[in-house]
Amino acid sequence: MNVKFRAILISAIILIAMGAGFFLLTSQVLSSQFNALDAQMNQRDLQQVVKEVQRIYGEMTTLAKDWALWDESYTFLKGQNPTFTEENFHPQALRSISIDLVVLSDTGGLIRFAQRYDQESERYVPVTTSLQEYVGKEGAFWRWLDSRESTERLIVADGHVYFVTAVPVLRTSGEGPVAGLLLFGREINEQLLDQIRVNSGVAVEFYRYDEVPENYLPLPKGQWEGQNPLFRVSVSNDVMRGFYLLWGAGEQPLGVLVATLPRQIYLAGKNAIFFLLGGDGCCWSHCSPD
Repeated sequence: MNVKFRAILISAIILIAMGAGFFLLTSQVLSSQFNALDAQMNQRDLQQVVKEVQRIYGEMTTLAKDWALWDESYTFLKGQNPTFTEENFHPQALRSISIDLVVLSDTGGLIRFAQRYDQESERYVPVTTSLQEYVGKEGAFWRWLDSRESTERLIVADGHVYFVTAVPVLRTSGEGPVAGLLLFGREINEQLLDQIRVNSGVAVEFYRYDEVPENYLPLPKGQWEGQNPLFRVSVSNDVMRGFYLLWGAGEQPLGVLVATLPRQIYLAGKNAIFFLLGGDGCCWSHCSPD
């Protein structure tokens, strides 16, 4: 092997090694940056789901206050207006404002009215399961309303899960004492999920917390202690999975919205790195001395 050929070979090896090192170092740095940006975008998408749920709660709370701060509701719970529900809770009116569950209870925990919308029969029917844990005298909503104008939680009634807001019933003037509670709810069904999907731009599914599919388990409890509702889990290089935990009447989640979050920015970045640095690698190989 002559000296010239040996020098060319050594130079080529050095250039290839330099190119490989540059590729690895640069690709790691860029991949990390794309990964961080992708995580930010996925978190933003997950926040859109949260905002949509908050909007649903907010709309129900506004509607519930309109009905709860009313002398007619107040006197009904005081036993002085027995025809109130017949005259005011018309099925057509409730459907027009997308309310699927209505509950009125007095301060003694007696439920004076409780109906839900049945999708199959397309009419409002009486709630048959007990709601005492929510609106009874020692119910959860009474405890929470001690320091709030309203409260929002998930509840289960007749096997259906609802977003529910509860507000105290007062006179139209806002004066008390409190006569009872009014609950408005929206059932978490495919129609409502489609609305969340369209308005948030995110593909979501709902599961009761104790019925989450096995392939989604285990949910990392440490990340939601203290009722932090959001976390993300990497499923593959292509997809992240986001979880929005929804609290029930107790101190545990009752449901979870599972969001599928494509890693579009990360994948686009990986492709860009490959073509960019792959092209540079070709340049390095063609720049070796003759």
